Parts: sequence; structure tokens; C-alpha cells
Amino acid sequence: MSEGDALARVGRLAELGLITATLAHEQRQPLFAIKSLAQLLQRDAAGEGLALVEELLRQVDYLERLVDGIGTYARDVEGDLAPVDVGATVDAAVTLMRHRAARRGVSVSATRVPGLPAGLGHPTALMQVIVNLIQNAIDASPNGGEVTVHTRLDGDRVLVDVTDQGAGVAAELRERIFEPFFTTKPQGQGTGLGLAISRQLVEACQGRLTLVEAERGLVVRIDLQAWS
Repeated sequence: MSEGDALARVGRLAELGLITATLAHEQRQPLFAIKSLAQLLQRDAAGEGLALVEELLRQVDYLERLVDGIGTYARDVEGDLAPVDVGATVDAAVTLMRHRAARRGVSVSATRVPGLPAGLGHPTALMQVIVNLIQNAIDASPNGGEVTVHTRLDGDRVLVDVTDQGAGVAAELRERIFEPFFTTKPQGQGTGLGLAISRQLVEACQGRLTLVEAERGLVVRIDLQAWS
């Protein structure tokens, strides 16, 4: 990486750090309200209702952990890398997003090769990236469509491909979709930050986030160093 590229990357990290810190601050209040109401419901719930409330609280706890860390990810992830069970992280993300996908008439599934090694990364950051990619794939898919997440090993790289059955992205826009605030979604339906932040997080894990040519839809690939 040249000195100019390094300086540009630092500038992008600083910009995204400010953005994510602001977003994290804005998310804390509604999360606190949701958690407080769920805890009130928990007191009187029983049976299946109690199980649903407890699952809601678990998901709120997960979101709180994301919010607590999101403002520092872009600058801190690189210094906190460790082996990550990529397959298990994908499974958790798919489970988290299945209900949302079903409401849109979309199915989500995960496959992986056996004996997959750990990848170099940051578990919470990787979870955030995969959830974001699945969400984008759901949004792009038609009713009755399928989103697939396939994890495999290619040499010393762990690859995660998130594939949708949407309209894809025009060739001239393929690199721009990673720019902050750029979105192909209708006005008011996207911030244009998800892919920009996701790429920075993957790069902080010493990986790559890219688009892969596909006959139909879009394939977004997470490319991580295998842990050895």
C-alpha cells in the first residue's frame, strides 16, 4: 500500500468512525426503551410467551453489545484480532435474520464445507458484517427468492459468499456501492453506510470485501485469512 493510499484509508476510517459513533449514540435510547418494556412483559409472561420475551431480550443484549462497540470498531478491530469460528458466526447470523426474511417472502440458508478452519477476525465485527450483507440480500430479493450464504476454504483463505436473486448492480456502479452514503435503494430506504462500514471492518480484519460476478443477482464475498 502506497503512502497516499494509506493516508486515504486513514481518512476514510476517521470519517466512518465519526459516523458510527453518532449512529451508536442515536440507537441507545430506543434500545433502552425496548429492553425496559420487554422486562416488564417478562414479569407476567409464561410458557411460549415467556420464551418469546426471553429471546427478544437476548437479541436486545446482542444489539447493545454491537452499539457499545460500533463507535470504536473502525479503529480498534485491527488490534484485537483472533481466530473466529466463521461457520458458527454465519449460522448465528442466518438464524437472527430468518424471521425478517420470512416476512418478506424470502428464504435464507447457510452451507459450508466440512473441516472449515477458523478465520482471522473479530467475532462481533464479523457478525455485524454478515448480518448487514444478509439484510441487503433480503432487500434485493423478490418475493419467493432465496438468499444463500456459503462458506468454504480456498487455499489459505476462508471465503463467505452471500448471494441473492435480485436484479444485481450495473457494472459502472459496482465499486461505488462501497462508498459512504451511496445507495441503490429507493430514497428513504437506505443510508448508504452499511457496505462502507462493512468493508472497513473486513479490511480491519486484514481481509477483503468484494463483489463477485454472477449470472443472476449479486454475490458479495468476505475473504479472510485462515487461522493456522
